[in-house]
Amino acid sequence: MITIIVKENAYFDSITLMKVSQELRKIKALREVQVVMGTDHNRSLLKNSNLWSDEAKNAKANDLCIAFSSKIGFNKQEVLKIVEDVLYGHQEAKKSAFPLENRPKTIANAVAQNANINLAFISVPGEYAAYEAKCALNKNINVMMFSDNVSIADEKKLKQIAAKKNLLMMGPDCGTAIINGIGLGFSNKVRSGNIGIVGASGTGIQEISILLDRLGLGISQAIGTGSRDLKKEIGALSMKQGLKLLAGDVQTEIIIIVSKPPDDQVAKDILQQAVAIKKPIVVCFLGKEEDSNMMDHHISFAGNLTQSASKAARLAGVSDHLFDFPKIPDYFLQKSQKKIYGLFCGGTLCIEAQNMIGPQHTCIDFGDDKYTRGKPHPMIDPTPRNEAFMELAAKDDTAIILFDIVLGFGSHEDPASNLSPIIQKINDRKKIIFIASVCGCEKDPQCYSDQVNKLKSVGVIVAPSNAIAAQIAQSIINNKSLAKHKV
Repeated sequence: MITIIVKENAYFDSITLMKVSQELRKIKALREVQVVMGTDHNRSLLKNSNLWSDEAKNAKANDLCIAFSSKIGFNKQEVLKIVEDVLYGHQEAKKSAFPLENRPKTIANAVAQNANINLAFISVPGEYAAYEAKCALNKNINVMMFSDNVSIADEKKLKQIAAKKNLLMMGPDCGTAIINGIGLGFSNKVRSGNIGIVGASGTGIQEISILLDRLGLGISQAIGTGSRDLKKEIGALSMKQGLKLLAGDVQTEIIIIVSKPPDDQVAKDILQQAVAIKKPIVVCFLGKEEDSNMMDHHISFAGNLTQSASKAARLAGVSDHLFDFPKIPDYFLQKSQKKIYGLFCGGTLCIEAQNMIGPQHTCIDFGDDKYTRGKPHPMIDPTPRNEAFMELAAKDDTAIILFDIVLGFGSHEDPASNLSPIIQKINDRKKIIFIASVCGCEKDPQCYSDQVNKLKSVGVIVAPSNAIAAQIAQSIINNKSLAKHKV
């Protein structure tokens, strides 16, 4: 039975609606669930998901659509109760600077109510995001744009405006930032400290910051740029602005630059700016070779995220001993078991692992648009990735399943408990080696050590980092000695 409930003029951002969907999926009587705003794009997604009825035909962009399929006779009031509890009853809303009854409808109204606002977090459908960001920038407000589906032309215009005003324009598609100790989007409860990060990679920023936290170091600022910032068309406008601000930030003494492989000329431009900054800088362009022209300067290069944290730690005078390669017992595989499959929530973690294990093995980013279109990100709802575990376990060539667990604000409340029964079920039938890294820290809501222990209880090898997890997988497949290996 298909049910669609439309609530007129009830706008909520995508992060909030992802949380609603996550809660509703806990109801066993429900098969499919989509909680979205009634934009043309979202209504087409409902059709494609076979969640369609006459109620959705006239829904507008500001109308909330709660769509689900259920067993006949299911009481929809149970769904409405959960939706209302998440949207209106959570403590965050009660503590908000803007009580729900006085919630401003526009950025201009928000500024009128509170003149101290200096950052706008934008999470609206892509077709409206650029307009809202421009409104914020025109009010001299920094922007973090979680929204994607913004044209590259609009992105460049917004970043040009921000640069002229000496403001930050983080995004579009910026999932992570830490500004003045406050985590935004998907972020972790890491220590405050003297290391600044600017990155075109959300999970890259998260991985580096949590590794530094485990070493007792902290973050001054973590500035996300959005995934396209280092493309030729954008020219790293946000990264250049971020570097400029970190260079002038008294608290920041060491800077880390992180990105997926950038455009060659853009990379050169960034390095030229880095040379002029009188602070030690670690550069991690995943997949890029070191630039020999920089060797005489205060710039060092890292080949992966773990090396980035390691080099920054050494610059801070701290030992990186936690990143030693762990001792792994011998494993015996069938002759047919020759392949590593990586199942990832973090896009940069996926790329890093793929670079390290080689093209003969397969890594899948379940956070990619083709897996998340109309659905929550796997860091919020791991169901699609969990199903892939079962599918891969049935393949004759599967030797190792390599995966990440990403903790922090916005992520699933207990991802290890969600996945562990599936791993146990697979182990009861077939011997497969599971290797994981947990991107998180002790003060995260899910608690790093608790998650690690839950994974270990079902036989998972938990590595100190994503890069080390990939190296362990490669070493086992290649039958190499593991005892003295180190990142």
